[in-house]
Amino acid sequence: MPTYDGPLYIASLKPDDPDAPRAAAAAALECAGPPSPNYFGAHDGFPSAAAALEDHVRDEWSYAPRAGYRIERAEEHRVLYSYDIDGRTKAAIIVSDALRPGFGGGWHVESQAYCDAAEWPDEVTDALGVGVWTDKNGVRVPTSSVQSYQGPEHCEWQSATFLHLSDRRQFVRDPQAAISAKFRALYAADAPLPGDATDTGYRLDGKSLWLAADGSAAYVGTAGAFERWPAPAEMVGCA
Repeated sequence: MPTYDGPLYIASLKPDDPDAPRAAAAAALECAGPPSPNYFGAHDGFPSAAAALEDHVRDEWSYAPRAGYRIERAEEHRVLYSYDIDGRTKAAIIVSDALRPGFGGGWHVESQAYCDAAEWPDEVTDALGVGVWTDKNGVRVPTSSVQSYQGPEHCEWQSATFLHLSDRRQFVRDPQAAISAKFRALYAADAPLPGDATDTGYRLDGKSLWLAADGSAAYVGTAGAFERWPAPAEMVGCA
């Protein structure tokens, strides 16, 4: 298997550049489409590169696959960990013990980049709580176009499911009313599909996704059995 021979550190980007945490790792990716914009601010002070990697991938906020990494390349102060599918790198995490301003010593994740979750196996996205939808032909759709995911535990929203579309439309399945927010409609476990609703063509676990014409709700289900997922009046997020 070829080893990535590019730079493990790119100093040309300013630390506050939003691409800085991804630049070096992104160069090691072999994605079928554009890389994911997601990344997670890492902790520091770990006694080994392996410990820093383990902390990173196990964190609730991390977008990375939880396991399955190999050391693709190791240098004096940096280690490149790669997650591969069919010999192609779909996630790259560079761990370093080089000192950085504002942080203590020890090993930390310095650069990270990931292909879109639609390029990962079902068991990986299931472990992350990410719903990867397909089109009518069963082809996985990039999460940049549509994705659903479980609400975060630290906000006690794990009973809710968030649905995001590429045009920044958001819908929420919240059967236990865990989220205190104003919604444009009410959640319903069994709702009639409006006559003017539009089929998006997206499918997940045998269910189809329809949208109300006025944008107030999404309808998820099968013929005669749809749930209504309302749209919030304003985007909902957990700090």
